[in-house]
Amino acid sequence: MIKFFIPFFVLFSITSCLDQIQFDGVKKESFLVVDAHISDQPGPYTVYLSRSGFDDTPGENISDAEINILTDDSERFYFEEIANGTYQSDSVNLIGQIGREYILEIKLPDGSFYKSDSEKLLPVPPIEKIDYDLSIISFLNEVENIKDQKKVNITVSMLIPENIDNRYFKWDVSGEYEFREIEGLTDIYIETGIGTVLYRCYIQDHLRKGEISIFDGSKYGGELLNHKEIKSIDLSFKFAFQYCVNVKQSSLTRGAFEYWRAIKESRERSGSLFEKIPSSVPGNIKNVNDLSEKVYGYFYASSFVSDRLFIGGDSIRAPISPCIVIDPAYSTACMDCLSLPKSTRKIPSYWPKD
Repeated sequence: MIKFFIPFFVLFSITSCLDQIQFDGVKKESFLVVDAHISDQPGPYTVYLSRSGFDDTPGENISDAEINILTDDSERFYFEEIANGTYQSDSVNLIGQIGREYILEIKLPDGSFYKSDSEKLLPVPPIEKIDYDLSIISFLNEVENIKDQKKVNITVSMLIPENIDNRYFKWDVSGEYEFREIEGLTDIYIETGIGTVLYRCYIQDHLRKGEISIFDGSKYGGELLNHKEIKSIDLSFKFAFQYCVNVKQSSLTRGAFEYWRAIKESRERSGSLFEKIPSSVPGNIKNVNDLSEKVYGYFYASSFVSDRLFIGGDSIRAPISPCIVIDPAYSTACMDCLSLPKSTRKIPSYWPKD
């Protein structure tokens, strides 16, 4: 079975008062949504404010709000609006620190005031190892024929320490791969005024953001979490040469963990990665003057560590590149790989040498 996870998209909500909006003769409530998170890594940090949409209606960004993060020793850090509904902290003054507590405060243009519960920034242990295994799943295609899909399952191992407050963790996984143009041109360099250009591109893979893995390690102090599966990726031509798996391992408070778990369970019940956050999932942001108001989302602070794994096509018998056989669907990319989305010819500094 394909495992479904919550969209790597954190949603929060704020409302001064539930606006009554008319849709086809039916009044519906609208809510405000906020995406906010800080870590122990250098900023700036970003907060996004919007009003929730209905059905497939996109949300509306909220401008002219006042946003601050308050620390446990009463320091206050202001967020400046840099785009409609997008607010950013100063990149120098505010850096999350392990062991400290943080509160998010938001004041809307109409004077409504919202405040999160205090969130403690907890340490996170290092990643011991990133690994993978292969599997095959069977599914019905659109014409109800049984098809097999090979999967690359990413796993992580870590030692769960005994000497930390909480032992709740989250993993986010992203991928990137090497794409080579027509095979006959692969090893040709072009001399230009700024150096040499290789006929290859390095592309950010579009992995489903909803697949986010969490783990309750509260009963596992001092034990090794071994080969915990955190992502499953379709085996395709993207693995033909080199595929890079980037893993971010984060700490969570118990409250943040329960929030993520509730949304994950809701997604798995519905079978959808992309539906809106269910109203039954409680958040930690409240309207100070109206505690009965529905508020979604969860402001949280976390420490994180990162690591990566390279998977070579030869090691897993990956499908060949579409440019070796000149797949018509990729004919343009095989002549100019920069035509692919999120593509660059600049070789990442960490990419292995041939």
